[in-house]
Amino acid sequence: MISIDVITAYCGESQINECIRMVKLQKNVIINHIIVRDKNFLESQIETFNHAYSSKSKYVCKLDADMVLPNELYLNNVVKHFTDDINIITIKVDDFYSDTKIWGFHIFRSGSFKYSLIDKIKLPQPDAWLQNIKNKKLFSEFDSYILHGYNPTNEQSFHYGYSRGMKLLKQKDGLINIINFLKILSTNKKPIIDGYLKAFGCKNIEDINSIFKLLVFIKVPFYKIYFLYLKVLIYKWFI
Repeated sequence: MISIDVITAYCGESQINECIRMVKLQKNVIINHIIVRDKNFLESQIETFNHAYSSKSKYVCKLDADMVLPNELYLNNVVKHFTDDINIITIKVDDFYSDTKIWGFHIFRSGSFKYSLIDKIKLPQPDAWLQNIKNKKLFSEFDSYILHGYNPTNEQSFHYGYSRGMKLLKQKDGLINIINFLKILSTNKKPIIDGYLKAFGCKNIEDINSIFKLLVFIKVPFYKIYFLYLKVLIYKWFI
């Protein structure tokens, strides 16, 4: 049977028990579930990278602690799509926070990437080293989807919003995260929205001037800013 190292970095996520349970239930594959525990963000990124780099299994996958595999044959079905010219497969997951499918699950062939100083430098950026793996296959649709972030604590939701907001600030155009922010505003998920506002330096949703100044600064097209303004007005109307 095919061997797979599943690497999970855990830092208090409420979904961890279900995550572990579904990994254990995987059929027709040999699983080595490596859980990186009680590390700060940078330490967990480094340990995850080191495990992936030194793996002796045929494949390695990164499975976040708030991700739950959908069925007992999921990993078996995924590895069937590897061919000699494919080194990494990336699949969309069913994301609770944005109510959409987003890219989030990565499984790759052991030994398919080389260690470099650049990889170490990029470690604070989640998954940046994965971008160096060549010959990728993408699945925006799959027969079933990993659940991401379902039944989170308020603290998890706030952290998600804050981290996404900080990513938006650091990107040159921030378009993807702007779209996610618009979607989240429409869901009325307050802890997530509060996390975004914290990243933007806003005390509450009323303080929208800072948000729009931010969008102008990162050169978001005017029509998108106007659309966001309407979303904020709708959100304020219903709370």
